[in-house]
Amino acid sequence: MQSKESMYKANLKKPKGPIFKANVYFLIIILIQVFGGQLLGPILKKTGFNNGINLSIAHFIFFIIPAIIYIIVTKQSAKKVFRFNKPRIQDILWAFLIGLIAQPVMVFFAVLSSFFFKNDIAQFMQSLDALPYWMMLLIMAVTPAITEEITIRGIVLSGYNQKNKHIAAIMSGILFGIFHLNAQQFLYATALGILFGYMVRVTNSIFVTMVTHFTVNGLQVSMQKFLVPVIQKVSPEKVDATKELTFNMKIAALSSYGVLAIIFGTLLVLIIMKMEKENRKIGIIQPNETKVSRGEYEASFNDGIIELNGNENSYLEYENEKILNIPLVLIIIVYIIIMVLLK
Repeated sequence: MQSKESMYKANLKKPKGPIFKANVYFLIIILIQVFGGQLLGPILKKTGFNNGINLSIAHFIFFIIPAIIYIIVTKQSAKKVFRFNKPRIQDILWAFLIGLIAQPVMVFFAVLSSFFFKNDIAQFMQSLDALPYWMMLLIMAVTPAITEEITIRGIVLSGYNQKNKHIAAIMSGILFGIFHLNAQQFLYATALGILFGYMVRVTNSIFVTMVTHFTVNGLQVSMQKFLVPVIQKVSPEKVDATKELTFNMKIAALSSYGVLAIIFGTLLVLIIMKMEKENRKIGIIQPNETKVSRGEYEASFNDGIIELNGNENSYLEYENEKILNIPLVLIIIVYIIIMVLLK
C-alpha cells in the first residue's frame, strides 16, 4: 500500500517536456532511416522506378507519415507545430537570396570536412545525371524542402519553443547535421540547419526555409546538370582535379572560401537581423522573446502561444527543461555507431 507521501509525489509528477518529446521523435526518425531503408529498399526496387524516385518515395514514407502520426497522437495543432503561417513577400524574397548567399559558406564547410571524410555526395549526384532536369529538381530539391523541413523545422524545432532563438537554432541545427547520417555532410548541414532555425524563429513560418532549402539544393542540381558538363568539355582535367584534390589544393581552397565564408556569413547575419526587426515591428513576432502572463498562466513566445492549462509551475518547468537528456545521448551514440560502421 502506497504512503500518502508517495502518492502525493506521484500526483506531482509532470509529463515529459517538449524537448524530451522532440528528441525522442528525432531518435525514432533516425532508427526508421537506418532500419526502414533495409526493409523498404528491396520493395521499392521491385517497382521499377529509378533510385531517385525511390528516394523521394522513401522520404515521404519515413518522414511525412510519422509526422502525421505525431500530430494525431499528441493532439497538437499542425498549424502551430509546423508553423504553417503565411510569410511576407519580403521574407520569401529574402529566403531566396539567403539560399544564394549561403553557397560559399556551405562550400567552406564542405572543403573543411574533406580533410577528414571522403565526399561521396558527388558520386550520388553524378548517378542522377541521366535523369531529366525536372526530375532531378523533384528528387534533390522539392522533396527534401518538404520532408526535411517538416521533420526538423517543424516537429523538432517546436520542441525548443520555450528556449531562446539561439539555443533553438543551434540545437535544431546540430540535429539537422546528424539527420543526414553522413559525416562529410555534418558540418555544412549543421551550419545550414542553424541558419534555418533562426529564419523560422524570426518569421514564424516554415515556408521561408522551404524556399531557402529548395534554392540551395536546386542551385546545386542546376550546376551539376548544366555547368559541370560545360566545364568538362572545355577543360576535362579541371573536373577531374576537383574530384581528388591534393592536400595543398585543399588548403588553398579552404583559405579562399574561408574569406568568402566570412563575407557572406556576415551578410547572412545582417539579413536575419533585418528580417527579425521588420517582423517585430509589424507584430509577427513578439517584442520580447519570452513574456509570461502570471494572471492567465500562459507563455507567450516570439513564435506563438503555448497554453499551459492554467498551471504556472508547468511553464516554469518547461522553461527550465534541460537540453541534455537520455534521448539526446542515445541519438549521439547511435550516430557515432552508424558513422563508425559506414567508415
